[in-house]
Amino acid sequence: MMLGVQRTGVSAAAGGLQRAGLIRYRRGVVTILDRRGLRQRACECYGLSKREFDRLLDDPSRREVQPRKARSARV
Repeated sequence: MMLGVQRTGVSAAAGGLQRAGLIRYRRGVVTILDRRGLRQRACECYGLSKREFDRLLDDPSRREVQPRKARSARV
């Protein structure tokens, strides 16, 4: 997801998350160290944003496979 923010804002936010032990951030590369902690720290809009992102990209390989219902055969 892209954000329209200045580099200083990204550096400040990433620095706070790094100090909290949630990510490692260096030279524009972000490594998530604690996914659960990161999600807990995120606002409730994370889930909404993720669902919309997934809907827009609609990657069928990421969908959960639904079991097929058995059909009765006609003879």
